[in-house]
Amino acid sequence: MELVARITPAPEEHVCEESQADQSVFRVYSIERGCPPLFLILFTGVSQSPRNFRGFASISVPLVIAIASLVGFALVLIAFIFYRRRLSSDAELLKSAIDGFLKYQVFATDKPVKSPQMQLVFQSTRDFIGEIGKRMLAAESELQTLGRILTNLPTGVIHIDTAGKITKMNLAAASILAVREEKALGKSLGQVVAVVGIDEMVSRARGGEQLKSEFNLFLPSERRISLRLYPLGEVCGEGSEVLCVIDDVTALKRLETIRQEFVGNVSHELRTPLANMTALVGALQSGGIEDGEVAARFLEKLEKEISWMTTMVDDLLTLSRIESELSLPRREKIDLVSMLADAASEKQRLACEYGVSIEIEPYAGPNEFFADPDLVKRSILNLVDNAIRYNQPGGKVSLRACVDEGMLKIFVSDTGIGIPEEDLDRVFERFYRVDEARSKNTGGTGLGLSIVKHAAQVHNGRVEVESREGKGSTFTFAIPYEPAA
Repeated sequence: MELVARITPAPEEHVCEESQADQSVFRVYSIERGCPPLFLILFTGVSQSPRNFRGFASISVPLVIAIASLVGFALVLIAFIFYRRRLSSDAELLKSAIDGFLKYQVFATDKPVKSPQMQLVFQSTRDFIGEIGKRMLAAESELQTLGRILTNLPTGVIHIDTAGKITKMNLAAASILAVREEKALGKSLGQVVAVVGIDEMVSRARGGEQLKSEFNLFLPSERRISLRLYPLGEVCGEGSEVLCVIDDVTALKRLETIRQEFVGNVSHELRTPLANMTALVGALQSGGIEDGEVAARFLEKLEKEISWMTTMVDDLLTLSRIESELSLPRREKIDLVSMLADAASEKQRLACEYGVSIEIEPYAGPNEFFADPDLVKRSILNLVDNAIRYNQPGGKVSLRACVDEGMLKIFVSDTGIGIPEEDLDRVFERFYRVDEARSKNTGGTGLGLSIVKHAAQVHNGRVEVESREGKGSTFTFAIPYEPAA
């Protein structure tokens, strides 16, 4: 009988005899040195002499080592094959789960994972994919938000790639350029906007320059367009990408033109009375003041010029207040019948001068309402003033009011000279006069109807005019009706 065991070191062989009839011999062989070393111990029951036993031992030791090695290798090989098959099966499950995530965004398996190590891999992969999924959702949400912002931005935005081709444009850009996005993609900006030199500007922007320019487009209508070009990123290879920012500045340019014309008109309007006043004062200083009759006539003219200039300044201040963005209409209770009566009374003297009568038609509707009393009364006075000044001797001015479809409408009609059809769209412009000579003779400033228009607009209302040349005109001042009770 033989046993192999790891024991504490034994430096030499030992043979013991336990009985006369039978001997048990054991030998200790050092077969591995280390800490602790490995020894081979052979126990053999023999009836031979020690010499025979020694020969037997010398043959058995190598054989036992070889057999043990083969058995150990076989066990390791079997374990390796079994473990490899398990790993291979778990690896297939992992691959299947990843493929499912890539196709359906679901990371799961239909079979359990057997290997503890692969279970750890599965869990780590699942956690990693979960974190990546959260970040992808956050990034997608941010991209969608940015896309909505760019899509609905009132300013036109166009992206041009390094090859100089349009890759993206928002709705505002498509509207400003009057082109559909799908037709513009893949083309150069010069192919979309027929403006000389625009592709050269894009090329310079791809080279790193920031540029801006303005140009006119004539279809579907004439417009003034502002273009700004910004390079995106570093310039390399063919050049950088370019961001184009486009704005329709037609209205802004029109306002600038109106401002310039307004300044010029005010200067012109004031220059004439100032020149007249200068001449009158000079005449008085030259001796005219000594002649009582002449002095009185000159002073009367001076008073008229001063009065006209005062009216002009008042109208300018009123118009400025109405147009100011910080100005909101006051909300006060107004008695409509009383306001119409007051307006007619204030203009009665002027009506007498022109030989015109004023009448107010009976009003049976709701009398009190909320609005800005100063603006409403100023508008009625301006309309009545115009109806008197541009009337004919023996003519008539009538005032009436009604509430219709939620709007309070005040009508001012006259039997005067009327307005030519081609001038109807312009009568509410500042300083616009249908009859320039008559307007100056009547003392009008050219701002009255413009004030009426802006007073109605500040109340979210409107002003309209109907006229037949030689037959008279009817102006309608309409604002939302807000009853006081």
